[in-house]
Amino acid sequence: MPALGKSVVPCERDVINIGITQRSLAELMADPLIGLVMKSDGIDRRDLELLLERVARKRAGAIARQAVPT
Repeated sequence: MPALGKSVVPCERDVINIGITQRSLAELMADPLIGLVMKSDGIDRRDLELLLERVARKRAGAIARQAVPT
C-alpha cells in the first residue's frame, strides 16, 4: 500500500528516466526531441559524434595496451 499522499502511478520524470536508461547512445542521438534540445543548447550533432568517436578510440587503445603482455 502506498504511503499517505503517495500515488501508485509513476510520475512523468520516472517514466522519462526509465526510457532514457534503456536506450543506446545511437538511439538517443537519433531522437528528434533530443536533437532539438541539443540544437537549442548550441551543441552541434556532428561535433558531438566526432568527440564520442575520439573517446571510443582512446578507450579501445587503452584497453588494447592493457591486454598486451609485457
